Amino acid sequence: MARRFGLPHSREGNVGAPCDVRLTSRVAEYNDLDGLAPRWRPHWTVAPVWTWWTLSSAAARATLTEVLTAEAFAGMVAVADRFAAGVRSIVDSHRLPWSVSRLGARVEYRFADPAPRTGGEAAAAADPELEDYLHVYLANRGVLLTPFHNMSLMSPATTDGDVDRHRVVLDAAVAELGDR
Repeated sequence: MARRFGLPHSREGNVGAPCDVRLTSRVAEYNDLDGLAPRWRPHWTVAPVWTWWTLSSAAARATLTEVLTAEAFAGMVAVADRFAAGVRSIVDSHRLPWSVSRLGARVEYRFADPAPRTGGEAAAAADPELEDYLHVYLANRGVLLTPFHNMSLMSPATTDGDVDRHRVVLDAAVAELGDR
């Protein structure tokens, strides 16, 4: 964008400060999604917000039309089923008091059985040391989970190999805990 429209000066005259409305209007006209730019231009007072609105709207449209298709979602759900089954097999084989839940392409395992149903139950089931151990153990072996709980989202690019890698590494992490 900067190449096409130049680097703007803010109202204070400093290069690199937030974009001015003039540049935002040009960006909006260039990336106009639904003919909104001319109608909205007079109301744009916080230029960076509107610039990002245009960009995020274009990204959302591309994601919904090109990435999250019915075919891609079916593949994501199939991989999520495999992921959940792998975690359940570890929970069962090690007789862990954990639960596994899957919603669409999202899989989470919690240190409670049955799964927490309320925020209070989730807080009571929290085990920060165990969670930290699993996150560090898995990360050191190339497997990442969300940083604030044990959840994974399957993407269209997630493979059976990725899921199998998680299962093998998680099983090893749990086995090492049992050895102590």
